[in-house]
Amino acid sequence: MKAQYLVGFFCMLVNISYASEIKQSLYEHATLKAMPLLVVVSPENDTELMSVAQILAKNLERSGQFTVTLKATREPSKKSELDGLFEKGYPLQIFLQHDDGRKSIGWRLYDVADQRLVKGKKCTKRGALAHGYADNLADDIWPVLTNQPSSFSSKLAYVKKKNVPGQKDRQRSQVCVANSDGSHEQLIIPQMGTYVSLYWHHDKNNPCIFCSEFTRYNVRFVSANFHGQKRTVLDLKGTCVGISLSNETNKAVYCRSGTIWEYVYDPVQMQAAHRVLIANDGNNVSPTLLPSGDVIFCSDAPSLLHSAKSKGPKIIKYSARDKSTTLLTKDGYCVGPSYAKATGKIAYSKKLNGEMQLFVYDPANHTDVQITFDHGNKIDCCWSPCGKYLVFCYRNGRISRIAVMHVGLKKRYYITQAHEYCTSPAWSPVYDEVPSIITR
Repeated sequence: MKAQYLVGFFCMLVNISYASEIKQSLYEHATLKAMPLLVVVSPENDTELMSVAQILAKNLERSGQFTVTLKATREPSKKSELDGLFEKGYPLQIFLQHDDGRKSIGWRLYDVADQRLVKGKKCTKRGALAHGYADNLADDIWPVLTNQPSSFSSKLAYVKKKNVPGQKDRQRSQVCVANSDGSHEQLIIPQMGTYVSLYWHHDKNNPCIFCSEFTRYNVRFVSANFHGQKRTVLDLKGTCVGISLSNETNKAVYCRSGTIWEYVYDPVQMQAAHRVLIANDGNNVSPTLLPSGDVIFCSDAPSLLHSAKSKGPKIIKYSARDKSTTLLTKDGYCVGPSYAKATGKIAYSKKLNGEMQLFVYDPANHTDVQITFDHGNKIDCCWSPCGKYLVFCYRNGRISRIAVMHVGLKKRYYITQAHEYCTSPAWSPVYDEVPSIITR
């Protein structure tokens, strides 16, 4: 029995030296039975820690790689006790207890098969909310369990339509944020309006989102933070939809009425400059600014599609070095690109048989792979910070829900209800302290 566990789970532990890249790749793309995992809370009467453990268990089970059992007991002090737990079907166990006067949570991961401690660590309780430091705890433990990055301590944002009070059949929108599992939803833009194209700022110390707001005269960029402050960012003529900021420089790119512009701010002179970056004989939308300064965008310009195999918009890369463009997708109707900084891969939507399906393009080998096949349109995708998940809008008839999918394992879950009409999802960075809306 012990040997079977070692073979089946042999790529799971980061400390095992023979977990090669090939075996890790096989693990990511195979359909495996979930690993049983026991999480033990000690002492038995620590109800607060048990609440944290319950959230931790849900996080660890989310991808389908683990099934977690919770137990409140003392930590085993003898190898014989670990052997007894192994015979009950738990090859791995995590023990939790408060430390540093309850200011931190200590965790220890045991490989029961080998009767050894894999790793132990203290995780400081950052913030005042249990679900926040439970997510931090999951981000601490996950790389040790799987040798993979994680994104538990992040937020999701999306637009939700609601009926206007006193006005029958009229709907307006608000912007919501939630934890990465869809829990603890809050309004970050409570003012009713029309909002699209959400984008998270990369500053982990000042969480905020950008989006496009429709007015009587134009579509402008606004921002909102977790202190309830909403500000106008760019109020220009035309339709401004789609913005992307650089992490390393004071640059941004944005779309304005089918043309992609570059914005540069000089902090010394305290001046901003705008210049046209991409303009041609078509519509250029959905820009993403890469760390190199290159831009991924979507265009239907005939002058850029001369090597395409079909008509319709395609995904294109603009080179900042020589101002050249490269066609990344050559067939089909392709829109909504999202770039994963963690992996360098690009996800997008392509129309097949009248429905939008999700694809992932890998620039390293110039291949793309279809990852959804079911009925319904999957649009507005966005990568998680770890590059393992995609959040997207699933539309089928009158249904418009926000869904999250593990790309490698193809496991999907919905974070909004079927009766709610939600669109335009976006995934935040991973935060040291999971933010929450401060209400006045």
